[in-house]
Amino acid sequence: MAHPLHHAESSARKFGGVPDDYQHVHDWFDSSKEHLGLFVHRAQKHHTLS
Repeated sequence: MAHPLHHAESSARKFGGVPDDYQHVHDWFDSSKEHLGLFVHRAQKHHTLS
């Protein structure tokens, strides 16, 4: 799995700004990996529903 920094860099390229603008968001997205180191952690926070 990619490091949250890589996702932040991708967001900066896509939406503008610098990676630091997005780092806290991607850290939060991937925080569930600390408890569940599987691909399915994405189901918790990587979706468009609130």
